[in-house]
Amino acid sequence: MFANVKEKLHANAPECLLENPNEDKIIQAMIDAPNRGDRLWDKLEIEFGCNAGLFFHIKEIIKELNAANKMPSDPRKAAADARMDRLLRIRPSSGRAIARR
Repeated sequence: MFANVKEKLHANAPECLLENPNEDKIIQAMIDAPNRGDRLWDKLEIEFGCNAGLFFHIKEIIKELNAANKMPSDPRKAAADARMDRLLRIRPSSGRAIARR
């Protein structure tokens, strides 16, 4: 994920955002963070000198990559389908699952 974020950042970001010498540390900290809110921004600003433009640009890239990596189907829907299958099937004494009529 780090390589993808860095590649997209260098492909799309303006030159003024790429001047930070701690860019790698900032990207890694943002990937590892469970929440990319104001507290993370404050922490990155104090520790690495991250400016707002770089923070929000990396945040959008991570959001896009996470959306692209999401499963296409909703896992709750899969669980609901499995539950419905259990309701619609019965097992006679032979142990085989047959559809309820």
